[in-house]
Amino acid sequence: LSKTDCITFTPKNRSYSTEVIEDTHMIAIHFNCLDENMFNIPFVLENSNQYLQKLFDAVFDSYSTDGSNNYGCYSHFYSLLCEIEKILRKNQEKKIIPEVLDAKIKIEKNFENNDFNIDSLVSTLSISSSYLRQEFKKAFSVTPIEYLKYVRLQKALSMLSSDYYSIDELAKACGYGSTSYFIQSFHKSTGYSPLKYKEKFFNHEK
Repeated sequence: LSKTDCITFTPKNRSYSTEVIEDTHMIAIHFNCLDENMFNIPFVLENSNQYLQKLFDAVFDSYSTDGSNNYGCYSHFYSLLCEIEKILRKNQEKKIIPEVLDAKIKIEKNFENNDFNIDSLVSTLSISSSYLRQEFKKAFSVTPIEYLKYVRLQKALSMLSSDYYSIDELAKACGYGSTSYFIQSFHKSTGYSPLKYKEKFFNHEK
């Protein structure tokens, strides 16, 4: 059911039907998630944020069937996802036990450290490894180790978009013990080596 100010999220490859029950309009945006494990359950977000509605309108107004003219649309879409993430995080944090929130924060702060792993994380918390995994998965739909890999990958993608870093520097900055392990992990997550990914997605002139 779609009604005013509701945002429906449906994972890829799931069929769905929508019934409009009010005199309103609907915008459907199809996009791929880099990490499909981060989003695998359909849900509806009821929104009361007027800024979010303006971003939806901006995405719609700036979209062009000519793909080369969509940079403004993509910018608005990125802002839209960031704003939705803030709302979801705020809603989630009300239901999450403090130790799990603490674990998430520590992962985000320490992922660049090659010596940082889930065992060292658990040693700083007052809960067991199995309980952390259970509650973290319940809260964020991924395990702590999956989230650590996700954060490191996001850092790698951010650095890869520039021409300032070598692959060795990039691996070290993202918390990988060796360049070969970084390349292997990156390929497993994206299907590309770091250089091939950069060539395909970041070298626009090619």
